[in-house]
Amino acid sequence: MKTASLLIGIVLTAQLTIFCQTKIFISPFVGTNFTINSNDHSAQKINTPTNDFQFVYPKVHYSKLQPFTFGFLADYQKDKHRISTGIIFSDALGSYMKFGISTLAVNPIFDEFSYAAGGTWLARTATKIPVDYSFKLISAHHIGNVKSFFDMRVRVGLNLLFMRRWDKKSFGGDMVAFTENGENAYMIQPKSRAYYTLDGNQAGFITWECNLQKFWSISFKAGLEFDWYLKNKRRITTSFYYEQGTRNMSAMVNQIYYNNIYQGSNIIYSRGSAIQFKLAFPIQVFEKEKVK
Repeated sequence: MKTASLLIGIVLTAQLTIFCQTKIFISPFVGTNFTINSNDHSAQKINTPTNDFQFVYPKVHYSKLQPFTFGFLADYQKDKHRISTGIIFSDALGSYMKFGISTLAVNPIFDEFSYAAGGTWLARTATKIPVDYSFKLISAHHIGNVKSFFDMRVRVGLNLLFMRRWDKKSFGGDMVAFTENGENAYMIQPKSRAYYTLDGNQAGFITWECNLQKFWSISFKAGLEFDWYLKNKRRITTSFYYEQGTRNMSAMVNQIYYNNIYQGSNIIYSRGSAIQFKLAFPIQVFEKEKVK
């Protein structure tokens, strides 16, 4: 009877023993993203001597892989919870404008045009200060071993975004002021020119980079991250998340000309929304275990 009571007491004591782990990491990282923006479908009719043409901007979402970004995070981790902050350099806010020419007899869908098509890409870089929270959902282990192989975590947070605010003096060149949908902006030098021949006359697209005179914004994000372990130490963290911007921060204006006569324009904005990919290399600088 005494032996059974002793065994029960040992089991209960083991169940009530809880280890509370506190860790701090410094995590340099590199990353990239697929920017996301959309353009309202619009078409502008151009009358030519023998055919009627329309300049078309399809209503689709465009994505493009960005150059690499980099930065540092400081991670405070307590058991399953982790709070992170730091700085992100050279994160691109991109816009991609697709355009084409079709005859009026053809209704263009997505990127299908009956005559010609082109596109222009624009990316401006921003500095971000992230504030993130993640929670461990799943922990996988090596077979037959208590050491962790990887942890899967859910990640949410926000970014404070800062961009350079250009003016004529800092740009060092001519800029054209304009207002579009209540946005005060400057058109900077043309980013691209595309010319076609319609019925013997020249038709052209001239795309301008725009400065919206805004230098900060907030974005929100949510996704997953995976901690990869070697010898029970966190060595690599991969993150995949969606980031949603809240303010128009960059833009492009595409001007249409036919026979050297201005026909109209179309504008596309970027808020910095993107699908983000990050690869971090955490360095543990502090650890404390406490038995409760």
